[in-house]
Amino acid sequence: MSTPAPPLHPLEAILAAGLEWLYDVRQPDDALLQSGSRYYRCGNGRSYYFRPSGPGGRPVIVVKVTEPRYEERRGRYGAERVLTNPLAKNELEELAAVLERKGRRVHQTWNGHPSDTGSICLEDFPNASLVSAVFRYRSGCPIHRSVFCSREKGCTWYGDGHGRLIEPDVAKHVRQQATTTTGG
Repeated sequence: MSTPAPPLHPLEAILAAGLEWLYDVRQPDDALLQSGSRYYRCGNGRSYYFRPSGPGGRPVIVVKVTEPRYEERRGRYGAERVLTNPLAKNELEELAAVLERKGRRVHQTWNGHPSDTGSICLEDFPNASLVSAVFRYRSGCPIHRSVFCSREKGCTWYGDGHGRLIEPDVAKHVRQQATTTTGG
């Protein structure tokens, strides 16, 4: 039996939830975050991920092709595996423009076309409680002095701390958009 695919969300709702999470959502003092949010699948064939601690402590939004496709092509050194559905040439620039219209200055971008991923680093630093959740994770379990604790090893530190993390609320923004567009 296969696992059902995560739901598809509108890009506007994903970005609104991710930006709110990065800048406005206060995390509990005992929440843990390994690196960033989960990936949120969009109807445009992309998935988006929000990472609060990128280069220089700035947050990063990662976009990736949800289902990359490859084909074998003859290359200079024999057969090569080539990505046939990379990010578009101007995709990161267009996403950066959307973020700028939302009031978020872009510090830098990297990767992008012809890759299956691209990253946008934002100028403004994320909220301190989210950064603290990452720092607590990187500091490790206070009992075992490791980030590799697990329920299987008899330690609930990571599971409990990650369970207290407040994730981006994409569903809330989907509902808000539906209310706005239907006038209800």
